[in-house]
Parts: sequence; structure tokens; C-alpha cells
Amino acid sequence: MVGVFGLGLVTVVTFLALRSPPPPLPVPAQFGQLDPQVRAYLTQLAQDAAAAPRNGSRRAQLGLAFAVNGLWAEAQICFADATKLGDRSPLPALYHAISRQELGDLAGSISELQDLTQKHPGFVPAWHRLGLALLAQGDAARAAAAFSEVTHRAPGEWRGWAGLGEARLKEGQANLAVGPLQHAVQLDPLARSARYLLGQALRASGRSSEAGRELAAGVGETIGPMPDEWSEAALGHMKGLPDQFEQTDSLLAEGQFQAALAILQEALRFHPTNRTVIQRMAAALTVAGRPQEALALIQPSLAREPDQVELLLTAAHAAATADQAAVAGRYVQRAKELAPQLAETHVALANWALAKGQDQEAAEALAQAVRLAPQNVALWLQYGDIQWHNLQQPEESVDRGGRG
Repeated sequence: MVGVFGLGLVTVVTFLALRSPPPPLPVPAQFGQLDPQVRAYLTQLAQDAAAAPRNGSRRAQLGLAFAVNGLWAEAQICFADATKLGDRSPLPALYHAISRQELGDLAGSISELQDLTQKHPGFVPAWHRLGLALLAQGDAARAAAAFSEVTHRAPGEWRGWAGLGEARLKEGQANLAVGPLQHAVQLDPLARSARYLLGQALRASGRSSEAGRELAAGVGETIGPMPDEWSEAALGHMKGLPDQFEQTDSLLAEGQFQAALAILQEALRFHPTNRTVIQRMAAALTVAGRPQEALALIQPSLAREPDQVELLLTAAHAAATADQAAVAGRYVQRAKELAPQLAETHVALANWALAKGQDQEAAEALAQAVRLAPQNVALWLQYGDIQWHNLQQPEESVDRGGRG
């Protein structure tokens, strides 16, 4: 009888839960002041969530979009609601804990991360986040234990070894920190944060001669969290201009011109008169081999702001690439009048000279750029390249390149 009664009670509770209204969607207080592209994107996701109000996955995706666009209070509500609505994966709980830390509740975040690692011990990103949170709290010993779990469960993940090394370093155990950090660097030689920590550990262990190179290779870098399914999808939710500019810079550096142009084209749709968006779109078109389109895009902006140096330099590069040397020259000369102490102005002068076949003038312009920005390694290398290939002066090239 008791068993039947208990089963009936569970059925009633479940029925009531299903019949109760779903939690309302959070609306940011400053929604009207958000970037228009961010606002449009969040509106679309909110409509999707409202169309299926009991779908925990849609609620979680809205939360992730809130989070990556800096709206952590609303994100926290969505992550909690996703779990209530039946999303049983560890990701909503993980990001609910992250949101607590972002909102200043580090102790609450640690408590939730500890619970999550007990409920889902095989979910390694939670262990790594726990280690980072404990380091932020100053509890290096418990952080080391969390990072040890990462190294045990995901031995090929360099961030676990780097975190363990950092925790031991903060415990004052520099000698014990060296091994894990060396292993982290072996797993990923390009992990700058691990190399910097290794340099610190070597120096603290009295191995200064070995420390210098590692410190220089990773100065100022810190260990980021271990990737998870949502963090890897986060880029698609970033609709603020600074985030999109960072994405397009990376894509252009990798030669993914069409992907970069697609992002900038969408940004331009929401910001049709934004000078920075227009300038970046024009620069990307030029790099992608479409300088005529770049000029057509940027010239109306120059008509409105004829003395805007960044627009002038971008237009000059596009014109030179389009073999319009005279047009490029006008833009460059005006930029030089307005900003004679700007290194980029002299780089533009060099590019204009190269387009006209004036290698010596290009070298002189780059030399001035180097004098104005001596810490810019790329300028030294570009100057050395002209000396070597254009002017056949390898000695000068090696001297400049070596100093760079």
C-alpha cells in the first residue's frame, strides 16, 4: 500500500510540474541600449525559446548567447531554467557555476563546481574550472588536487598539467612544478601560458639560465579554461563588434577571406555608417583581392570624413592594389600631412612606392616607420625583406632583421 501511495504521489508531483507554467524568459534591463546586432540575435533566440517553452536545450542556448555577450545575470537564470526543464547534461550546471563567478560569487561557484564533479566525475572541463576557481580563491592545495584529476582523466590535455604546475608553484614547491609544466609544453609547444609558468618555476628553482627563454616566450599569458562543447560553439553567439573584429582578424590571418567577409558583411548590415566596420570591410576586401569593391565601399565615408587618417590609409592600400597609383598617392600624401608621426602612414608610403617600382623610396619610408615604432617586429622584417630582395643588400637586411 505504501509503495502504491508513494508511486501515486510521484505521479501527482510530476503531473503538477508538467502543468505548471514554464519559467518566463529573462529580459535584460538595458535591452534597448544593446548593440543592434546583439539585440536582433538575442530576440531571435528568445523567440525560438518562447516557441518551445518547455525545451531546456533552447533555454540553454539563449543562456549561452546571453553569457558570451556579457549578460551574465540573464544567462544564470537561463542555465538554471534549462536544468529545471529537463536538460540533464552537465553543461547547464557548469555554466551556471561560471555565471556565479562572473557575477562575483566565487565561493558559490566553487561549491557548485564541487557538486558537479561529484555528480559527473567523468566531465573533465568541470574539474579544470574547479581548479582555476580554487586558484582564484588562493587555495592552491585543493586546486592541485582538481588539476590532478584532469591529468588522470585527460592526460593529453596540456591545461591540466599546466594548472597542476601553477598550483604547485603557488604552494612554494617550484621543484615539483617544473615536471608538470615541462610536460604541458611537450604536449603543446605553442602554449605560451605554460611556457611562462615553466620559466617562473625554473627561475624559482635556481635554473635562471634555462628560465629566460621560457619567460620571454609567454610573458603576460594566463591559462584559459579547458574547452567544452559550448565554449567551442561560443564564437557563433558573439555578435558584439569587438568580438567580431577579433574573429575576422584571426580568419584573415589564416587566409579564410570569405568567412571573414561574411561576418563583416553581416555587421555592416546592422551598422551601415559605422566608420570602423566600413574600414575593416574595405581592408578585408583588399586583402581578398577585391580592391575595386573596397574603394567603392570606402569612398562615401571619405566624402563625409575626408581627414580621417585610418580611412585614408585603407583607401590608399586599396588603390595601390588596384594599380591606381595616382589615387593611392593622393590618399597617402594627405595622410602624411595629417599624421606624420604615425608609423602606419610611412608603411602606406612604402607600399605606394613599391607599387610604382621605387624600391629605394620604399626602403626609406619603412626605415622611418621603424624609427617611429621600434618595437614592431613586423616592420623590421618587412624592411629587411626589401633590403634583401629588392635592393640586393643582404648585409643591411641581416642587420635590420637581427635587430628586429
